[in-house]
Amino acid sequence: MRSIKTVLTSAVVLLSTTVSAMAQSSRAEVPEPDTIALISLAMAGIILGCRWAAKRPPKD
Repeated sequence: MRSIKTVLTSAVVLLSTTVSAMAQSSRAEVPEPDTIALISLAMAGIILGCRWAAKRPPKD
């Protein structure tokens, strides 16, 4: 569980760094809505998967 939080934290830092770098460029490009949707769905899947895995009883 702790490693997933680390991955999500680093993903947020990476995205914020990328967005700020794009804003500082001479010609700021707006990311495509498809890209943002895919990233959002991936992060939601990781979060929900971790929650469901934590609720599942351990195998004996």
